[in-house]
Amino acid sequence: MSRQQAEPHIRYDFLVPAGLEEVPKARRRVVELAKSLGLSLDEAAMDDLALLAGEVIANAIVHTGASCTVCVAASGSRVQVEVTDVDRADLSPRRADLDDETGRGLFLINALASDWGTRLDGAGKVTWFTLGPERALADGPASTSTRTAPSCCGAGEVSLPGAAQLWAGA
Repeated sequence: MSRQQAEPHIRYDFLVPAGLEEVPKARRRVVELAKSLGLSLDEAAMDDLALLAGEVIANAIVHTGASCTVCVAASGSRVQVEVTDVDRADLSPRRADLDDETGRGLFLINALASDWGTRLDGAGKVTWFTLGPERALADGPASTSTRTAPSCCGAGEVSLPGAAQLWAGA
């Protein structure tokens, strides 16, 4: 009788300091970590991964002015990325005008990710997405509902430096 072993749960976590100049380094690190997971993601999927990771990390920093924690893990044949920030407010996509330079991040995530969502965490909010060998390319606007997925970053809450001070002011 053969017994199947469960795949080891490999995940990587790192802290991104507050500051938009940190986003390109964090985006590259997400791609490097995803490559080390050994998933079958082609170059186009890796480009999408870099774009989406940069959007979520930049949003976390811009909207909180604080650092964020990033988790990269394998979820079956997909990579799952989670960004935890200190803001407990729900995400709400907005319509960007043609000449606006911001406001399209959630639409990009909705269009390119296999799945995505948000959930509240003891530190604030977790925004997550998965990306796999298949390309999502969904039609229509990003959903405004909160979708949850099991945490790829372990059994619980992520602690962010300064989170207690920010909650006290909320």
